[in-house]
Amino acid sequence: MNMMIGTAIAGAAISSNPTTTAAAPLNTDRRALEAYASWLHMERRLICLELYPHMGKHAEKFVYGGNAGFDWHFSGRGELNWDEEPQPSSRAATILDLVGVDWRNYVPAVDHLDNGERQPLPANWPEVDGELRQAFEDLVTADSDIDRIHNEHGDEADSRDDYAATNEKRNDSIYTLITVAASSMVGIQAKATALRLRRTFEDFESHQSIALSLADDIASSDPNRFPIEAETVTNY
Repeated sequence: MNMMIGTAIAGAAISSNPTTTAAAPLNTDRRALEAYASWLHMERRLICLELYPHMGKHAEKFVYGGNAGFDWHFSGRGELNWDEEPQPSSRAATILDLVGVDWRNYVPAVDHLDNGERQPLPANWPEVDGELRQAFEDLVTADSDIDRIHNEHGDEADSRDDYAATNEKRNDSIYTLITVAASSMVGIQAKATALRLRRTFEDFESHQSIALSLADDIASSDPNRFPIEAETVTNY
């Protein structure tokens, strides 16, 4: 980053309201925020390829935390907490303009004024393989609920609406475990432990499909694919 861009970024942050919260302010031009997020993504991919060319497509997975750029967002701007400092939305347009991104003339498919509403965070965010971990936990809950309904209602259980709804959630969890690829040991353990659940073991088709998905994850991985030491998934 050259001196001109660095100075402008610092100026954009300093001149912004220091009490800006983590959410983007109302009436922010959403085109700038979306373009900035996309630009940052591609910028990071490209600079990681420059830093670690020997890693190929895996270069962007590495984040080096021991430098001023990393610390700047949390401890490099005085005594305020990270969410009390000017947020990325306060400098998005400034940086895009400096590097020549013509975001103002791009017409998006949606209203460009930001109304402040945000989509809910993904399950178990920001845990690696949170979707798989959540699917496993939901599967355990569904199995427990199915057992309870059977115990309470006997032969009539299968015809009840709550049974049908629970079984649908169970099927959704199994579908996730089958179709979503694991990117860490958290996901690997979620699938492996799901295979040991009684109801999964008794369901040959689901058991086989999860097992094949797990095998694909392991067979297609390289030695560096699962570097994260995961907490152990509880055995059920």
